[in-house]
Amino acid sequence: MQHPALALVVLLAWLAPSAPGLAAPLLRDGDRVVFFGDSITVAHTFSRAVEEYVLTRDADKHISFINAGVGGHTASDGLARLEVDVLAHHPTVVVVNFGMNDSAYPDGSDGAAFERNMGRIIDALQHAGVRHVLWADTTPYDPGNGAKSGKSKARSARIAELVAYTAVESARRGVTLVRWHQPIVEAVNAWKSAGRSEALIPDKVHPGPALHAVMTTQLLRALGYAPAAELIAGQFESGTLRFSSGGPTSVAWSGVVPLSFPVSGVAPPVTLLGSAKDANDLAARDGLALREVRFLISGLPAHRRFRLQVGTVDVGRFTGVQLGQGVDLMATTTEPIRPPAPPGTTMTLAATPPPTFSACSATTGNPLQNDHDCLWGQLFQRDQLRVAMRHEKTRWLPDFVDARLEAFIAFQAQWAVDADATIRHTVRARRAGSHDITIVPE
Repeated sequence: MQHPALALVVLLAWLAPSAPGLAAPLLRDGDRVVFFGDSITVAHTFSRAVEEYVLTRDADKHISFINAGVGGHTASDGLARLEVDVLAHHPTVVVVNFGMNDSAYPDGSDGAAFERNMGRIIDALQHAGVRHVLWADTTPYDPGNGAKSGKSKARSARIAELVAYTAVESARRGVTLVRWHQPIVEAVNAWKSAGRSEALIPDKVHPGPALHAVMTTQLLRALGYAPAAELIAGQFESGTLRFSSGGPTSVAWSGVVPLSFPVSGVAPPVTLLGSAKDANDLAARDGLALREVRFLISGLPAHRRFRLQVGTVDVGRFTGVQLGQGVDLMATTTEPIRPPAPPGTTMTLAATPPPTFSACSATTGNPLQNDHDCLWGQLFQRDQLRVAMRHEKTRWLPDFVDARLEAFIAFQAQWAVDADATIRHTVRARRAGSHDITIVPE
């Protein structure tokens, strides 16, 4: 597959300046965000993580999110369904990601005409008055695996063209570029260099949760957010523990007996990465920031050891020096990298960490993890409802029965609205609630 203009496009992409840092998030109160793409989008993984982050960190804004991904689609397919799947929702912000399937189509076919079809999609979105279009470049095909077949090499070469074209064309059109391709390649290479053998892209196409963490942080930065660990910080002085963030204003404490105290207002971790080690092995500091909750107490005796507990979970034993530097309350909460999906299953479920539906009522374990699991489970169920509401799911229902189809669609729509309202209530309730932390001097 030969494309003579590739060298020029790659050179222009290399020379194109990076977008300047944003002073504030792009998202405004009342925004409607649509994620528009193929199966990598419809996996509801990076999209759900972004939604959870925004709901819990930018909670004063009422922002709604809709996933309009469809598996197997190219930019040509996206253009054909743009009106019903995107514009019908009157979005103010749209995140677009195509290219993986386009790269497998033969030259001359409409499915391969990524450049033309993406141009038409961007034109239509801007003409419809979408305030911000974010164009995510194509994720890599089976990166870091060494020798490839001729077909695989051709597909990877075509994706490299699409990535270079996206960088140049997004700048020319004034839309925000989301760089996914290179950070994923770098993460996969770092993973291999760390001696890790678990497959991050099990089927060569669909990134697993760990890489969705990388994608999430890249998208959050493009939206103007700066992923950072949640912080519970205080100082011990003259028999009083005073908090500057997260904890109560002050707590009297001798420093020699166990102390339990409540913390509140802490946003839940977004645990796409199974552990801090995974983040380090991926060289993904932003991804680690999504899952970290830092606990920092200065002023404690430097060499004395303290056992730290959050909820019913022991976090570890630390010196006063270590607590003064800050420790991660999520350090002992891990989730293993899952194996590839069994044959015949969809990557949508394989790429999506399964929800823990009992987490909302859990009274044991790490309550910070329970907060995430509770919210993730509710978002998962809401997303399944929206999938069931898609027009291709209902078009064969018996509309000849007077008013029944209209009533059913209206019922589903209201159900989704009520689900969103309940999720927002969950966010407020979990942040307003308190979680116990215990310090035991030893």
